[in-house]
Amino acid sequence: MAKANIENTTSLTRRGAFALIAAAPSVAVPIVAGSSYPLFAATPDPIFAAIETFMHVQDAAFKACKEHDDAEHQFMLKYGASTPDALNKEVREKLATVDRGIADSRTETHEQIARCSRVFSADVIAAMHQELDRQTAVYNETIKPLELAATKTWMDYSEAGTKLLNTVPTTAVGVAAVLAYVGDNLESVGGDDEETMKEFLGTIAKATAVLAGLPV
Repeated sequence: MAKANIENTTSLTRRGAFALIAAAPSVAVPIVAGSSYPLFAATPDPIFAAIETFMHVQDAAFKACKEHDDAEHQFMLKYGASTPDALNKEVREKLATVDRGIADSRTETHEQIARCSRVFSADVIAAMHQELDRQTAVYNETIKPLELAATKTWMDYSEAGTKLLNTVPTTAVGVAAVLAYVGDNLESVGGDDEETMKEFLGTIAKATAVLAGLPV
C-alpha cells in the first residue's frame, strides 16, 4: 500500500515537524472536488471524498500547527525560552551580561536545580524551584494542549494522504481528478517519494484496467 511521504515525530523533533507543516506552501485548488462540482458530486466514485477529506485535514493541520507555533513563540517572548526553565527572562538577561554562556544554558528539572545548591544560596534555590513550577503550570495550560492537538492533526494528515494515494478511482473522471490533484500537490500528499509514486501509479493502473474492461 502506498504511504504518504510525510515526516513524523520519530524522525523529526516535534517542534521541527510542526514548523515544517506550518511553513508548507498553500496547495493548489484541485480541478475537481466533489461538493464544489455538482456534476462530479453525483458520482459514487470514492476518490472525490478522499481528495476532499485530505484538503480539509490538511487545512486543519496547518491551522493547529500555526496555533501551536504562535503560542510557543509568545511563551518564549515572555519567559526567554520555548519550554519551562528555572530562570525567568529578566534574570537570564541580567546574568548573560556577566557570563554570555548563561543565555543559552537551561535548568529544566528540579533535580538540576538541586545540584545548583553548591553555588547558590537556599533562598535562590527556592526561587528557582518556584519559577520552574510557575512556568510549567503556564506551559501545561497554554502550550501542551495545542501541542497535543497539532500532533493529532499531524497523524490525521499523514493518514489522509495515505488513504488518498491508495483509493482506487471507479470512474474515468475520478482518474483524471486524482492525477491532476496529486500532480499539483505532489509533495503535500507524499507523491515525491519514488516508491510511493510507484505504488500510486499501480493503483491508477488498476483503476484504468477495470474501466477498460481488462483483467486486473
